[in-house]
Amino acid sequence: VAVLVTRLPWRRARFAISAALLGGQAVLAYSYFDWRQQAAQQPGVPGVLEAWQEHRHRDDVLIFSSPMSYTTARIYAGGASQFRVFGSQDCYTFFVGTAIMSDCEYVSSAEIDGSAASAVWVCDFGSINRFMQPAVLSDSWTLAAEKVIPEFNGVLILRRYDRRPQIPRGCPAITVEDAARPRH
Repeated sequence: VAVLVTRLPWRRARFAISAALLGGQAVLAYSYFDWRQQAAQQPGVPGVLEAWQEHRHRDDVLIFSSPMSYTTARIYAGGASQFRVFGSQDCYTFFVGTAIMSDCEYVSSAEIDGSAASAVWVCDFGSINRFMQPAVLSDSWTLAAEKVIPEFNGVLILRRYDRRPQIPRGCPAITVEDAARPRH
């Protein structure tokens, strides 16, 4: 655009067009700055940690669906060891935080199922994109609570899953119809 403007033969036209372009850029830059300031006021990862701290039990673990939010949470929490990332390093691209993580910071669905935990907390992004996959737990877990927390790029969803009770072998399963039937 600058080359085209400098080729205009009229000096006043060059000046007027240059001033209009610079003014337009200034308006767009300010509107973007204003949007960024408002977006930065969202609770984001600190809000997730606050809600988790408020409702969790002492030994509960928080599992993130992305290394980016995991590393951010570790910084805000002062390096808390109760955080993990769902999946493995192979599930994520190198630029989302995997370069600074070790294998022991990842957790699989099988490891979650094998743990003694009665509840698991998961932090997912509100929208799925190619770099952030949701944490998918097995059928051993049931959703107990969910809280949506606004963030700079959208929303974070903090979910608590409780372990489904195990039915002892040899005992018949009670169905909804059985529970609704009057007792004699």
